[in-house]
Amino acid sequence: MAIPTYSRHVVLQTGRSDWASKIEDEEATFIGHNSSSKKPANLAKVLKSLPGKNILITNSNSPEPDRKRNGVYVFPHCVFVPYLNNIQDAHELFVRQFLLDPKDIPAGKVKLYNEPTKVTVKQSLFYKTISSRPTLFICSHNTRDSRCGILGPLLLEEFDTYIENRLKTLGRMNQGPEPPTRLSMIRMHAKPLIRTALISHIGGHAWAGNVIIYFPKTYRRSVEDKGYHPLAGKGIWYGRVEPKHVEGIMEQTVEGGYVIEELLRGVHHEPHLVVNNGLPPVASEQ
Repeated sequence: MAIPTYSRHVVLQTGRSDWASKIEDEEATFIGHNSSSKKPANLAKVLKSLPGKNILITNSNSPEPDRKRNGVYVFPHCVFVPYLNNIQDAHELFVRQFLLDPKDIPAGKVKLYNEPTKVTVKQSLFYKTISSRPTLFICSHNTRDSRCGILGPLLLEEFDTYIENRLKTLGRMNQGPEPPTRLSMIRMHAKPLIRTALISHIGGHAWAGNVIIYFPKTYRRSVEDKGYHPLAGKGIWYGRVEPKHVEGIMEQTVEGGYVIEELLRGVHHEPHLVVNNGLPPVASEQ
């Protein structure tokens, strides 16, 4: 499969859709401060320095809550830390809580900086689980690959347009003579069917038009479904995606639970999650 090997995908909110060629060189993005020197410390650079950890780290265009605290996503576990303080102790606490196994944390300490920290084993960060809908990321990293810089925004607009039209269609369907069902009421007033965002480089220049879709491990297509979505707990990587493919991805993959073989770069399985063996069902792109 043409995807990198990783155990977790960390997505940092920056509020921008393009970044330095290497996000660890960023100076005006998700930034913390070294407690002694007060010099900027790029969290992406810190995370990339973790030894022996296969962690994929990207920036996203999701807006920053403010300049003192930022939001961070962790996939495929579908976790969102809405407010991570830009201080050294918070960085180490985040790494310990979400990126390392307990056996990797001697005495509850994580060594990210030269200075000692006050992080203890009893501390924890507030976080939310994302279980109600999938998350779709599109590479838009223009300074790394101009093709992604062109295709990314076009694909995002196409996906968002499809989602908006789909919700309008569901709304019109619920305006008939029959009283709306509980499911239709939820769909009418729900958030979009899928969360979308632009992200930085994820590898594979030849695959420009890169899309990743993460499905929560407990995701159901509707509240009436008795079983989980066929792709629950998986991250579906598509490449060479063009605007013409958007409808097929939404209908076959997001709603239908099938992967489109012609676009497939690979499938990421959530660690320690018991799922069906082998690849998910395959659908041919029409």
